[in-house]
Amino acid sequence: MRVFFLAMQLLFLQVEQTPEEHEIGLMGVETMSDSEGMLFVFPTSKLQSFWSYGCLISLDVGFLDENLILCEITHLAADPYWKKHPLIHTQEDLFKALRQNTSSYSLAISKESYPYVIELPSGWFKRHKIDIGSKLYRTDTISYFYP
Repeated sequence: MRVFFLAMQLLFLQVEQTPEEHEIGLMGVETMSDSEGMLFVFPTSKLQSFWSYGCLISLDVGFLDENLILCEITHLAADPYWKKHPLIHTQEDLFKALRQNTSSYSLAISKESYPYVIELPSGWFKRHKIDIGSKLYRTDTISYFYP
């Protein structure tokens, strides 16, 4: 976990950078404290799509630009029936499950291209009054000045 601030809110974020880490995400996580979440880092900006397959908790999803500015916020509902799903490993499997209506998960798709995505407990942005335009800071990049 790494320590970040979003606006003035302290966050402990697991940073996911590889395709394998991106695929697993918060799948199977049963609980999270209000200050925990996950930051997904992609090598380039692209349209982002996230799904709640295997997520046992509902999530807020924020899309951040290359300057770590929050640009979009959306929601992913929990997938309480994930153990009953057919195994989904590819985008083709996902679309097949959606066509057959065998899914109970939701999708979060960005409207623009972004290199960063943050997942936090459901309702986090509203509870902490964080809105579009807020900046995410890594604590190791913050300078502290003392008089």
